[in-house]
Amino acid sequence: MDNKKVIGQRINSALAAANKKQKELAAALGVTDNTISYFASGKRTPNTEQIIKIAEFLNVSADYLLGLSDVQSTDIDTQAICKKIGCSEEVIENLTFLYSGEKNIGGTIFKKHKQKRVSTDFLDQFFSSPKLEHFLLTIKRTVYAKNEAVILYKQANTCHKELDNIELRLAQEVDAEVETGKIDPDEAIYIFEQRCRMDITYSKMFGETSRLLSNAESAREKSDAILWRSQHEFWEFIESLATGIKV
Repeated sequence: MDNKKVIGQRINSALAAANKKQKELAAALGVTDNTISYFASGKRTPNTEQIIKIAEFLNVSADYLLGLSDVQSTDIDTQAICKKIGCSEEVIENLTFLYSGEKNIGGTIFKKHKQKRVSTDFLDQFFSSPKLEHFLLTIKRTVYAKNEAVILYKQANTCHKELDNIELRLAQEVDAEVETGKIDPDEAIYIFEQRCRMDITYSKMFGETSRLLSNAESAREKSDAILWRSQHEFWEFIESLATGIKV
């Protein structure tokens, strides 16, 4: 995508998130409303000084505005963590909320009651436990199995469409022969079904469709089984931590 359009989209997104209007941004930058409109539409690109001012006004990082990062936060630690583990800043904010009981809402710190804060000891045990790695691997296996099922279903659907095309062609041929008197109308369905069975491509597609559907069902069932088992193990793990049992 053109860099001008990327910057324009990021400006629009940040304005909406901050509940600000273009004319407010124009006043902060000391430019006309039309200039901001050009920036937001991707018709013009802000210069370096303007990018910095826009970032400060909207409380986002300059890298975010330039499309170099998807992290809006100006906090260096948040940027570094997101870059390191590839997660969104919402993940970091939620983890911080678990530890501190504080959440950034609408640009202000919202403090929950201390009793709502999760025990640091609990979180330390949770994130350092070898079992967590097991659950993360289980999630990957579940996602992989589900993705495999989706791919197989799509492939089966493609084969099924090919079967429909072959059936349509053979049905049209039979109908044409019925109209010319070559085939008795009472035998048309039987002849159509016979021709479908004799068509090499049709037979191949039919077998392939059945195989793909069977494999897709197996992948889906495998995914469901892994997920059900992991959910049961996960809650046992949480209960053991909550009751102080060493895991």
